[in-house]
Amino acid sequence: MEFETEEQLVNLLEKVYSSPRSRWVWIREFNMPNGIADLVGIGLATPAAGRSTLGHIPPQWAYTLHCLPHEESFSLGNVATLANVTMGSARSMLRNFGDSGFCAQIPDSKQWIKTRQPEPVAKKIVAIEAKLRDWRRALYQAAQHVAYASQAWVVLDRSALPSSRRHAHEFADRGIGLAGLSAEGELDIVMQPREKLPRRENRYWQANAEIARRLM
Repeated sequence: MEFETEEQLVNLLEKVYSSPRSRWVWIREFNMPNGIADLVGIGLATPAAGRSTLGHIPPQWAYTLHCLPHEESFSLGNVATLANVTMGSARSMLRNFGDSGFCAQIPDSKQWIKTRQPEPVAKKIVAIEAKLRDWRRALYQAAQHVAYASQAWVVLDRSALPSSRRHAHEFADRGIGLAGLSAEGELDIVMQPREKLPRRENRYWQANAEIARRLM
């Protein structure tokens, strides 16, 4: 084995691909409803000000904010229907959207208007599952991350590559990348992932709000 623990593998992977001049940032233990990615790489799209604003939106509400009509009036009931929540929860949403500068209540009216569109924090999200040898579990977990990520990888201890290489077709079928990392930081790529739009737009927006929150 090249590594004693998965944490050592993740530490080296992040170190090798981090650069102070890069617009890429890395987040550990990225928690989403689909599971927790060991490491997520984010190609930043928006400036720091935009990231901070989206970071004030609870991640599970970000998709609702995105879907609200821009510069058109809507009611509390419209928000409740759109988000499939109670009127009380919709009221909390609108209060948050207003405090964050995205929405405003029309004076002398029960109607609201979205004054500003949220922007994605990430132009690209790469989710990574790191394992010493259990490629089957890593493949299953990585396949869950394509709900919000444009690429998903499994990175193993390089000594475990021979056994997983024989099953490269399973990675290809799912569009998941496969690579092995050595203790010297050399990455042996067996399978490149398919790059595509995230499978679920609501998870994509939730991920962007979570990224913004983590970067604040």
